[in-house]
Amino acid sequence: MKAIIFSDSHGDVEVMRNAVNKETPGVIIHLGDCVSDAGALKREFPNIPMYGVAGNRDGGSNENYVNRMELCGKNIMLTHGHIYKVKSGTVELLRAGTENDADIILFGHTHEPFLRRRNGKWMMNPGRVGRISGNSANATYGILDIEPDFIRWELRSC
Repeated sequence: MKAIIFSDSHGDVEVMRNAVNKETPGVIIHLGDCVSDAGALKREFPNIPMYGVAGNRDGGSNENYVNRMELCGKNIMLTHGHIYKVKSGTVELLRAGTENDADIILFGHTHEPFLRRRNGKWMMNPGRVGRISGNSANATYGILDIEPDFIRWELRSC
């Protein structure tokens, strides 16, 4: 199963659309800051399952700040990360992932790509997919290829 992971799209649906067309994922994950972008993407790709959470810029959204899902037998915790103060580190986030029995913890908010394995848990931030002022420099997304006995990660530039 191939999952594409976005965060912090900030109004840029085009770059996500291009990435989905290029990658042809089986699942789309959006980690907040702008859930309306995720909704627009879902309308364009209605046959691809989508999971997501709200971010700190998504006030008034019906989405939760934390969500859980399962792929190929792995428990995955989704969060934007602001409620766990991820700009100051991942200690609170790792604790929450442990409490939620997560094998994989996906988060955003910092705009910085991050991929580490800590205490037996994978933690990944795909960075910022939204371009700033039309500049795609440093815009990134994540790819998770997962099977019951196999996990492969990639961070890709847009």
